[in-house]
Amino acid sequence: MNPNDPKTPSSDGRNIASHLTEPVVQQVRAASLGMTGTADDPAPKIGYRSPPRAGRFKPGQSGNPKGCPRKAVAPSAPPLTPPLQQVQEHLTRPISIRDAEGSRQVPALLAAARMIEQGAAEGSVQLKKADNKLTLEAEQDRQKSIAHDHEFWRGYIKQHMEYVRVLTAKGDIVAEWLPYPEDIVMAPGQTVHYRGAITDAEAEGLNYLRRFRDAVIVKVIHDIYRTSYAAQRRGEFPDTDMGMVFIELTNRMFPKRIAEEGDYLFDEMQRLAQVSPRYIDREMTRAWAAFDIPAPRKPGFPPLAPLLKRLRKTHNLNLSN
Repeated sequence: MNPNDPKTPSSDGRNIASHLTEPVVQQVRAASLGMTGTADDPAPKIGYRSPPRAGRFKPGQSGNPKGCPRKAVAPSAPPLTPPLQQVQEHLTRPISIRDAEGSRQVPALLAAARMIEQGAAEGSVQLKKADNKLTLEAEQDRQKSIAHDHEFWRGYIKQHMEYVRVLTAKGDIVAEWLPYPEDIVMAPGQTVHYRGAITDAEAEGLNYLRRFRDAVIVKVIHDIYRTSYAAQRRGEFPDTDMGMVFIELTNRMFPKRIAEEGDYLFDEMQRLAQVSPRYIDREMTRAWAAFDIPAPRKPGFPPLAPLLKRLRKTHNLNLSN
């Protein structure tokens, strides 16, 4: 071959690409990309949907190791409050008001009623009509509640002995404290008042209070008979007024038959004190030990505030009055 012939391939290979056939060109390109095939695994065809092997995804390996950041999950909306509950919460929310009694918090509904009442008193015709309407509706609701209350207690009076029998057979503590007909006061147009208990919680509280009343009875008798005759001749008598008042107030909460048991106990303690003052000492120690309170030996009623605090804490008794 003539080396000067332009059609002859040059020895340095600068013109060799122009003399290669198309399949050879593909093999050269594949070799340059590290994808030269073998007899068993011929070089793949490179083109559409057939990328070079060096650039393909490896099995089990992600094509995007870092991955795309997850989108933030939007917080779920809180459950909707029923409309009636929303209205109730709105009307009962606390509002600050200032009047002759000073600044204080009252429910929004009460504050609105007071504003209507004040506006009506100042001469507003519209507010006076609204005030009269609210007053009438409130009275109607009260009378309905009273009528329902009276209906319940009339049925209770008819069946109270059956209630006592059934609850006594079950061993419920409330059976002893159920009000009898004489313990129920039903006045026309008034809420029913009763002495006693109609729930186990009320009965447990009153039962605890009765034991405390009995301890006070023993304390009063102790003070009377432990005062020396010389002191009595000088007109020095123990102050038993507070104890007697406490006994009277607690008896008003009990059914009449249980309140009368306190009178029997008082008479019995008086009788025993005349013959055996030591018995009163032992009884007082025993009665007050049941409340984890040392028996008060000094004459006079012990401080009432810590005693009432203990009663409220242990049995949630309402003794504020």
